[in-house]
Amino acid sequence: MTLDYITIIGAAVVMVVSLLSVIINPFFRRSFLKKASPDETRDDYSEGDALPPLSVIITLHDNAREMEERLPLYLNQNYPSDFQVVIVSEEGDSETDDILKRFAGDRHLYHTFIPNSSRYVSRKKLAITMGVKAAKNEWILLTDIECRPAGENWLRTMARNARKEKNLVLGVSKYADEAKPYYSFEHIHTLYYVLRKAAKGTAYRTNCANLMFRKSDFLAQNGFSGNLDLQRGEYDFLVNKYAGKHTTAIETSPDAWVIEDLPTPKEWRNKHFYYLAGRSQMQRRRSYRLLYNMDQWTIHLSLLLIISIIAFAVITQRWILAGTSVLCLLSMAISRTLTGWKALRAFEEDMPSWKIYPYEISIVWHNLANIIRYKRADRLDFTSHKL
Repeated sequence: MTLDYITIIGAAVVMVVSLLSVIINPFFRRSFLKKASPDETRDDYSEGDALPPLSVIITLHDNAREMEERLPLYLNQNYPSDFQVVIVSEEGDSETDDILKRFAGDRHLYHTFIPNSSRYVSRKKLAITMGVKAAKNEWILLTDIECRPAGENWLRTMARNARKEKNLVLGVSKYADEAKPYYSFEHIHTLYYVLRKAAKGTAYRTNCANLMFRKSDFLAQNGFSGNLDLQRGEYDFLVNKYAGKHTTAIETSPDAWVIEDLPTPKEWRNKHFYYLAGRSQMQRRRSYRLLYNMDQWTIHLSLLLIISIIAFAVITQRWILAGTSVLCLLSMAISRTLTGWKALRAFEEDMPSWKIYPYEISIVWHNLANIIRYKRADRLDFTSHKL
């Protein structure tokens, strides 16, 4: 075994590259979580009546049974101020109408519908617009019937962020425990980019159906104007259009979470397709994509470079370089695994640690597959056909 200049330089390069791979990582940049959410007790919200009145909007499309099961979870929130739950269904949905009659005596419930005559606009976005107009309160909390509050303090915890200088509050949604591990991993992986962007400056988007905004902003800027040609992407568009610099709060307390149903493979793919369809219309996408792409390039190039140096060292019988490179590769994989595990545990995701690093490597290939499927798909599937 010889210690020549090639061995020394090669070992130095491997050490630096492995260190950069650990640092240039969305899970490593998680310190913003401790600073972003307000404390559990805040001086300005120490009294219950300081919390603002809220209107929760839930839209339905063939979801009567889910609504029957989950509506009590929304109506029975432990909230000291006034709130209403606005259910927006489709005209002629008799099953929904029958179920809502059982809750007719609840003072928190309000029901409206979208007419069947509506054409050439996204019915989801139209339903949200109808709900906002029907809401009696300034602060709107939008979620989906596929989600359920994690507890009775959901409204209270989200509302503590409704300060004068804020106009958006990004909450967290988590997949149910039975979700595929990769689905949960990718969701949290994306969430770290989403929340960091909001905490550090101006929010770009959200991948969670747990969003608060102001009714006055929505009406003053014509709601979904500029995005009605796309069927979905409503949460992304609302954040992208209405976020201002440092006007978005993020709420990560478990009390504020909503639990989302396990998506089918088709629903999972469509989530990605809707984002791909709408991101060209979104502002601030370059800085968001730059950081995301830098992370992806770093993890793959570092892995490729270290494996290449190991192969070179073995071929040229530089065993010190080979051993150093193997140790750096193992250290890099273990460090990223531990960092990822801590980041996932912050959102109470419990998955085998050995899956984390392979999942990180596989994300780019999943994204590439989604892009290929999207380009092959009929674009009319993602538009309201107003083209």
